[in-house]
Amino acid sequence: MTHKTVNGVSSIAPLSNVIKQQPLSDLRSGLWIVGLGVLGVVLHASIRVPMHLPGHHGLEWMALLVLASMTLPHRWAATGVGIAATAFAYLPVWGWHDPLAPLVYLASAMLFDMFCIMLPRRRLRRTLMLCAGGLAFSATGLISFFLGPHGATAHAVWGLWTLMHFGFGLAGALIGMQLGAWTQSRLEAHP
Repeated sequence: MTHKTVNGVSSIAPLSNVIKQQPLSDLRSGLWIVGLGVLGVVLHASIRVPMHLPGHHGLEWMALLVLASMTLPHRWAATGVGIAATAFAYLPVWGWHDPLAPLVYLASAMLFDMFCIMLPRRRLRRTLMLCAGGLAFSATGLISFFLGPHGATAHAVWGLWTLMHFGFGLAGALIGMQLGAWTQSRLEAHP
């Protein structure tokens, strides 16, 4: 039995009710994390916009990471999404030519979470979260540039490559913040 005090009136709630609510919440969070990871891979594979701009997939990927970070109470929510996306991306259906390419999902998610852990819990948090999204995606873009088919021989364009990844990561983080704010308002309206 647990005691609960509401407006000065004490009531006793069975402990079984408290225990039953937590696993359901954890199950929903887990499904949300896996669903966002799978959605990230599916969007990456299905959106083949011929922009020919490096980093344009940062729009959807960083949006999903920020959405997870804003809607889940877990500190490493984006990393969970990155793990789910990386595991799903290794299915042979997607036809990755580079066996290390799916690890970009995990790397950007972990960097985003590490940057967000360092953020203050004050008014600047949302603005700094945008910057964290841009930095995390540009860092993984830079890593993929030097490890990918471009190699270290194309030093002349690595700055532009990083800047494009930063811009698309920043824009994706902004989209994710808007989606997160909308989702939070919907969840509060319909508990």
